[in-house]
Amino acid sequence: MMNTLELLATPLLHSANVLLLGMAVIAMLRLRRLALQLRRTADNAGGRTKVDSTIESSQNSGLLRVERQLRELQSTVRVLAQTPKPERTGTKAPASLSYAMRMAKQGASKNDLVKNCGLSTAEASLVRKIHCRN
Repeated sequence: MMNTLELLATPLLHSANVLLLGMAVIAMLRLRRLALQLRRTADNAGGRTKVDSTIESSQNSGLLRVERQLRELQSTVRVLAQTPKPERTGTKAPASLSYAMRMAKQGASKNDLVKNCGLSTAEASLVRKIHCRN
């Protein structure tokens, strides 16, 4: 059963990945547009080789930065995916525990207690053993 932190962190990590990839695409599109503008300017001025080398070096440095940021993000995601998930504290709201006891007295199954009361499987088994009439 996922805790609240996991439920919030997983979509945020995916969103961050998508956002970074989108930013990389936008940066590359801007670099291409800038390169075209520089080529047009150079064609008009007649200095094509110097401008071409400037364009290529700026594109390469931009690509290197985006690749580095993407690798950093991927390593962060890997680390977060490998971290152990926190154990449940076992503290239940008194209302859900009393509801679980009532359900067990009425013959509810262990799965019903887990699903409806938020108990772990072991807790549901214990509540059934103590309060079940069968």
